[in-house]
Amino acid sequence: MSVRIVTTNDFLASFFPQPTSYGSLPGAAALQATVDDLRTEAGGGLWIDTGDFAQGSALGALSDGAWPFLALRELSIDVAVAGNHELDWGAEHLRRWSAELPFAVLAANLPLGLPATRMLGTVGVIGLSVPAMAELHPGLAAAPDPADVVAAHADLLREQGARHVVLALHDGVDGSDRMRALCAGLDGSVDLVLGGHTLACHAGPLAGVPFLQPWPFGSQVGVADLHDGGRVELRLVDPGPPRPWAGPGGAAQAALEGEVVGHLARPLLDADGGRATLAEAIAAGVLRTDGALDRVHVAPGDVWNQPARDGVRAFLPAGDVSQAQVLRLTPFTGARSAWGGQLVAAELDGETVGLTPFSAAATDRAHGHEHDWRPIAATLRDGLLAAVAR
Repeated sequence: MSVRIVTTNDFLASFFPQPTSYGSLPGAAALQATVDDLRTEAGGGLWIDTGDFAQGSALGALSDGAWPFLALRELSIDVAVAGNHELDWGAEHLRRWSAELPFAVLAANLPLGLPATRMLGTVGVIGLSVPAMAELHPGLAAAPDPADVVAAHADLLREQGARHVVLALHDGVDGSDRMRALCAGLDGSVDLVLGGHTLACHAGPLAGVPFLQPWPFGSQVGVADLHDGGRVELRLVDPGPPRPWAGPGGAAQAALEGEVVGHLARPLLDADGGRATLAEAIAAGVLRTDGALDRVHVAPGDVWNQPARDGVRAFLPAGDVSQAQVLRLTPFTGARSAWGGQLVAAELDGETVGLTPFSAAATDRAHGHEHDWRPIAATLRDGLLAAVAR
């Protein structure tokens, strides 16, 4: 006897198909059709999402974070995890709008009043958000030892009759041994770990634990078949061709797609190998917008709108640029998070003023040292609009 788990991560409100450097994102309708086919193939199955499902598109920017939650009610997700971007509008907003969803949102390691676990038939699911939450949202610290939290909940779930225990984790592979070390502490507690957050991809064992993290943005579905006796089969499935989204927000998106705000003579992208034409263009746009600055740097990792399946994280095709594309690339400007969602600046190595849409603590951690941060007038969105202006 077996149970099928399908998983997604960092959907980032990718309800609408959009061009990418390698093709296109399929959109939520194609993603749902793929999940339906995978469930039919197995005679059933559970859809577990590992977080960052609501923030990331024009829908959130237009509705102060409400519209994505309404649209998510159209997807047949069984349970999800609270990602760090679910908190971009604050903890009370997450509690308010997660209550509108037909599936539970889990956060075993956060003091949010959300459930820690969920029993789905014979499968017990534990939901953990990113342990480094305090760096992303100052004042909201996650529990310090994920392995201890998981072990305690796993024991309780097995006492309740769970034949399989799954850890749904808003954290994932990043090229380091960090996730391998975490999995080493989970061996024997869980049958499967589902990852996310890092916008990477992995399907296979980590420290002896089956670990599944498909490409994000709804561009791929992870499939795990859990068999009695402990055998776990993992694979990755690409959704079918793009399909239009007719659910909540569809008319507003269509209007934004028809609103031309600029034009590009050539594509702009940010990719591996130092290719950062999009970030460089936005930095130049910020300089034109904010007269108080005389130099600026936008990191390629600060803008993204597609999975890096071909090494490209952010992409704008040549031709007319719509308001929908601008909002997709700069969804965090205006979000009411602990850091305000606005750009801050710091002297980097005494030479460059750097910008970030994320928390100062998270950026300091990435750079390996602290900076003196201060607010500035321009935002990434202002810079992008200036960069594409005719």
